[in-house]
Amino acid sequence: AWRARGRVPVAVDATAEIMQIKLGDPLGHGSAHEKQLALAMALVRLVNGVSGALQKGVYAKSVASLAEQVGLPRILVDLRHEATHSGLPSLSVLSIAADQALDWLRENYWTLQRKELEQLETQTTEVARDLLDLSLRSSSDDSAEGSSTKRRRAELLKELVDFVPSAQSEPIARAVVSAVVSRPFRPRDAKGWRTFLAKVFKYWPPAAAMALEGCWQELRRKWALENQEEDQEEEASLRAFAAWLV
Repeated sequence: AWRARGRVPVAVDATAEIMQIKLGDPLGHGSAHEKQLALAMALVRLVNGVSGALQKGVYAKSVASLAEQVGLPRILVDLRHEATHSGLPSLSVLSIAADQALDWLRENYWTLQRKELEQLETQTTEVARDLLDLSLRSSSDDSAEGSSTKRRRAELLKELVDFVPSAQSEPIARAVVSAVVSRPFRPRDAKGWRTFLAKVFKYWPPAAAMALEGCWQELRRKWALENQEEDQEEEASLRAFAAWLV
């Protein structure tokens, strides 16, 4: 699906290819030679893609030196040379190289991606809470709804739009659920919540249903825990918010 939408990062493409080859055909179709050829091609493309992205300047650098810059295992560079200029390495050697390639991809791409996504999730939640607090304050005090409040609300919304693409509503829905848990929902605050949700759901319409589902999942999780006073307060907030949202 990702490939159908456009260009896929080298690391993503390589991970998908290698994993697909290693998992193999569940029906057992395909010979060992076909697997050998497919693995060799996938690993050669990975080395070429990584080194090609680093190739800058007037004078070309060697693939080995470029690979060393990013810590790409030497076996992958040697395997690329052998597969390109000599012959296919053995399947056992290719399997070892594929495992090292996956380890490198995990450490140098996927782990970094996860950290970035976690940081983005935290930032999104914090901005959403700031936007909610602003909406609650202005709804409880009509005099607070001045030009500075509107300007600050626009700034916070712009931050959310910059953080989360319009096609990705899940982070927004999680931020709303987190806000419900951290800012107990009270019926008298409905106006502020309405302002907050109207602004948010305008840019991410699917987040409304997702937030409702998220509240339900959070309630189920709390029901599975021991009854603690803090959990009971959060449960009451989630119940009240879900009923109001419906």
